[in-house]
Amino acid sequence: MELIEREQQLNSLADAWRQVTFGNGRIVLVSGEAGIGKTALIERFVADQGGAARVLRGGCDALFSPRPLGPFVEIAAQTGQPELERLVQSGGDRLAFSAALFLHLQKQATPTLLILEDLHWADEATLDVLKYLGRRIQHTRALLLLSYRDDEVSGDHPLRSLLGDLPVPATVRLALPVLSSSAVAQLAWGSTRRLDELYRVTGGNPFFVTEILASQSDGVPPSVRDAVLARLARLSPTARGVVELAALVPGSAEGWLIAELLRPDPAVLDECIERGVLHPVGRSMARRNLAFRHELARQSVEDSVPISRARALHSRILAALLPQEGERVSLARLVHHALRAGDEDTTLRLTPQAARQASELGAHREAVALYSSLFDYHHLMPPEMQADVLDSLSIENYLIDHAAQAIGARQQAIQIWQRLERYDQVGDGYRWLSRFHWMAGNGAEAEKCGDRAIAILQEQPPGPQLAMAYSSKSQLHMLAWEEEPSLEWGRRAITLAEQMGDTEILVHAITNVGSTESLHDFQAGTEKVKFALRLAREHEMHDHVGRCYSNLTSNHVRSRRYAEARRWSEEGLEYTTARDLDSYTIYIGGWQSQGFLDTGQWAEAEAFALEALRLVKRLAITALPALVTLGRLRLRQGDPAADALLAQAYNLALPTRELQRHAPVASARAEAAWLRGEPERIPDVAGLGYSLALERNDPWILGEIAYWMWAGGRLSGHRDIPLERLAPPFADMIRGRWQAAAEAWQEIGCPYEQALALLGGDEAAQLRALALFTALGAEPAAALVRRQLHLSPSATARRSHPDDLTPRELEVLRLLAAGLSNPAIAARLTISVGTVKAHTANIYGKLGVANRVQALARAQELRLL
Repeated sequence: MELIEREQQLNSLADAWRQVTFGNGRIVLVSGEAGIGKTALIERFVADQGGAARVLRGGCDALFSPRPLGPFVEIAAQTGQPELERLVQSGGDRLAFSAALFLHLQKQATPTLLILEDLHWADEATLDVLKYLGRRIQHTRALLLLSYRDDEVSGDHPLRSLLGDLPVPATVRLALPVLSSSAVAQLAWGSTRRLDELYRVTGGNPFFVTEILASQSDGVPPSVRDAVLARLARLSPTARGVVELAALVPGSAEGWLIAELLRPDPAVLDECIERGVLHPVGRSMARRNLAFRHELARQSVEDSVPISRARALHSRILAALLPQEGERVSLARLVHHALRAGDEDTTLRLTPQAARQASELGAHREAVALYSSLFDYHHLMPPEMQADVLDSLSIENYLIDHAAQAIGARQQAIQIWQRLERYDQVGDGYRWLSRFHWMAGNGAEAEKCGDRAIAILQEQPPGPQLAMAYSSKSQLHMLAWEEEPSLEWGRRAITLAEQMGDTEILVHAITNVGSTESLHDFQAGTEKVKFALRLAREHEMHDHVGRCYSNLTSNHVRSRRYAEARRWSEEGLEYTTARDLDSYTIYIGGWQSQGFLDTGQWAEAEAFALEALRLVKRLAITALPALVTLGRLRLRQGDPAADALLAQAYNLALPTRELQRHAPVASARAEAAWLRGEPERIPDVAGLGYSLALERNDPWILGEIAYWMWAGGRLSGHRDIPLERLAPPFADMIRGRWQAAAEAWQEIGCPYEQALALLGGDEAAQLRALALFTALGAEPAAALVRRQLHLSPSATARRSHPDDLTPRELEVLRLLAAGLSNPAIAARLTISVGTVKAHTANIYGKLGVANRVQALARAQELRLL
């Protein structure tokens, strides 16, 4: 049938294609509920291009576990490029395939139409390739046309990450609406059906409408399934057999498979096609497949096949496909049929292989589904295989941020290994449990499991499990900033690793030792972590590379070295995002957000914190930096949502027993008490963090929390606080050397802390603090200063303190007068946006004004321009 009420979408597609022909690649997302007409729209658009487009097409299938890179296997075959086919079939690094496909698209003189349908069934590896292409599509002559069912994409669906990462300027989103009643009437022209009832039952869904009209039965079928089965009933028994077989094959059923299993007469196949139940797929007659026009139709038929017949058909399909295992048939496809055939031997043989393949390709959710499917067959597996499966399942759950499931699976595996008296595996299991419990935020249990692992493994001959257990123990002490034990255990691990020649353990241990040493010798410790990073990158140790980037980023942000922190965070996020290392992406993104908050770039801080938290499936340690940063930002903006965020952060940090988790939350809660005029509450909310900080060796964390304890009035700077251990700007603030502190914070690039320092000065300094808070949007702090100065908001602008502006401030003022935005000024002067904000706030304070308009007016009065 012709397309109705789709002119606007076709015009949008044509506009995007026009940009592609000019050399500007585009992405078009076609979304809508099942049966809304996504495929029909794409078919019409392809037909409209005639021979002007080179069409590459792949689709995702509703397999039990999606075939890794399934649609790209089809697309690679269509390109005629053996190298692409080799890369996608090899199961190797999907980044290499992504880069090769991108280069292939770049080299094409003819515009390419790259179509991928049904992305709601896509595996993670496919989504990663699309993410790679999407970010670079503008540099090709290609239109990336993607379709998916929006009603099957929940908030935590993997596809959401891809949709949010696509470049906005190059992306067109087409959400297909249901048909109007007049459109349904047009489709039903000549039918004897009551139009009002037809529209009510179908809701304007084109598939529902066309299927019901095609059934031509009396009355309105109560569901689409009834409509599909009514059409099916009119087929001959042999044709129905073909349709039932095709229904058991997600995607399309191979022609050779139908011929081998059913040997139908060609007239029977013609009947299936002519009646509109199936349609041919593929250009070659010899390799033509048969598929349903709509997945809903296939599912309706599949559900109608009696269980015993379906099981028998799946058995025959599996028997026909097994000889081609590893060639044209994916392991995921074979497992799909084996599970439904109840073929225990094949399921037990192939499912672990399919799960490992999915894991290697980064499709960790699919690996979890495959390993989990083996639970129904646990009674048939030997104990060692049960334990191996549970071990693998625990790691896959850990990688997709399911700590509780990872813990449960590993505990079951340990029980089996204990019965088998495989104590090397028992010890290694407790070492993994230690990591899982740490990720879940349970520091005490993590320490307990780590100690148990070492105790068990020390009774066995020295091996890699013991060395890694030593390194993991070092890691726990490193995370708690317990320097001596971290270094001792780390050096033990390094000694064993060197004796065994185990690079992975060496990288892990050096990362721990370097991170620990950076607490008292930042440069030396950092160099060790950088060495570990280089080694890990050379050997493609993804997990260890992510950890090195995480430590480098957090250490530099925490020590207020923002330029270097920006470098490590950007490098790290590029690496972890490309390799689906979500836990590290969340953690690094949170620390980058903290850096933006510190340097006065609050819009960027909010964006990075929200993006990090968007990836979080269940709150864990990795989410803390983003959670605290967003809570503190909301607090400083006067947003009531801050309380809930900081409460979540507190509950998450408390069980860890680690200063680096406690201190940021404690400082934020202390600041909240100060902003609310309740300084007497500060010792209660920050006391534990302060006690922990005194036991550790970090001048910046101790300095910040000591400052807030001093602001609470319980501690005297000279008598109670070890000022010599504090970072100098904080020590100066407590000593009353507000001017030196303010200058130091300005040099570092922290405008909020600069304003806090200025509050210790005279009225002119406090007005500058007010201007800084106002420029940042920190209304609660600004209101506190106004109360302290007995000023109303409107009176602030009338206070004039025209201190001499510095040459740089005059330069910024003139650019403000020229109408440049803060980012534009930053680019012109080659400084950060946060530094521009700091200069602007100083200008406001010296001129006694509260905003840009007032500053320019006052500057005109003083002839400063």
